[in-house]
Amino acid sequence: MLLIRGRSSKSALWTGYAWGLGQFATGISWVHVSIDTFGGMPKIASLFLMALLVGYLSIYSALFAWSLNRFFPSESKTRYFVAAPALWLIFDWARGWVMTGFPWLWLGYSQIDSPLGNFAPIGGVELITLLLIIMAGSFTYLTVTKQWQLLLIPMVVLATGFGLRNYDWVTPAPQKNQSPSR
Repeated sequence: MLLIRGRSSKSALWTGYAWGLGQFATGISWVHVSIDTFGGMPKIASLFLMALLVGYLSIYSALFAWSLNRFFPSESKTRYFVAAPALWLIFDWARGWVMTGFPWLWLGYSQIDSPLGNFAPIGGVELITLLLIIMAGSFTYLTVTKQWQLLLIPMVVLATGFGLRNYDWVTPAPQKNQSPSR
């Protein structure tokens, strides 16, 4: 939904904001529990703070959607395979740093138990998020252009992820001979 073109930048901004509200209202509900239950703040105050935090965090997905539609308005491979992944990573990074940041809920965290999780030792959550956005871009561009060969992109990414699960990223250090204890 966030990648689909054909709307004004203002409409994309509000779609991105609504998407962010859904993502963060459900994804950071634990913050309310921390503030209310463990922090001892009155429930109404903790709900108000949660609403402010969710509203603030949603600005980043709104800016992503607005930027993509404002600066890359045409259906092109550049939009889906370069601009969208780059903008997504920029706004996720900014969310993690601006005003001390809130780096939780990168999309890549959702893939820890999937084949994409095997990319984590190579590039962390950022690489997994990048691959997810590229795959989403390929599905969206495929839907718009009916270029079925674009299915190769997610297939190659997933196959590579499956292959990486068999790679041992670390080797345990050999144990030195220890003298028997008395």
